[in-house]
Amino acid sequence: MSDIKQIFVNYVPAQDRILMRVSTSDNTEMRMWLTRRFITVLWPEMLKMLESDPSVVGQATAQTKQEVLSFRHEQALSKTRFTKSYQAPPEVQPMNQVPFLVTKLSTKPMDSGRTQLNFVTAKGRSLQFVVDRTLTHSLCKLIADCVSKANWDLDLMIAQSPAAAPDERTIN
Repeated sequence: MSDIKQIFVNYVPAQDRILMRVSTSDNTEMRMWLTRRFITVLWPEMLKMLESDPSVVGQATAQTKQEVLSFRHEQALSKTRFTKSYQAPPEVQPMNQVPFLVTKLSTKPMDSGRTQLNFVTAKGRSLQFVVDRTLTHSLCKLIADCVSKANWDLDLMIAQSPAAAPDERTIN
């Protein structure tokens, strides 16, 4: 299994699907269609991966967990370059010219906060790659942005904003 070099996620209105392209260090590229239904399966798994961060799990209250998760999300996104253009590997043809339609997902925790994602296609083909927490945060942002453009009416949030406590001070 090769390391991921770049991920490209784009909403394609004519298909009403999200096209995800993943280029790897061995110059291969995987192309996948993600449907609205599949996103409803993928998103909770992505959140579980992020919530398993020891700095989140170790918090005493749900509010503190949400705050730490939100902080970790912002921290990870600050390390990601979203402005770099996607460059498909030039030397090797893509693994699949026509994107595979993804219908199932399984995840397998690995060492050091990394997780193996196993995307299963409608025809039973398996596409696997490994992500770390920083890449998971970035992928969540890319997917959430595409879902917003698609107007699929899905609420994809990383961390719930803590409810504002009423201000009980008296101001003169």
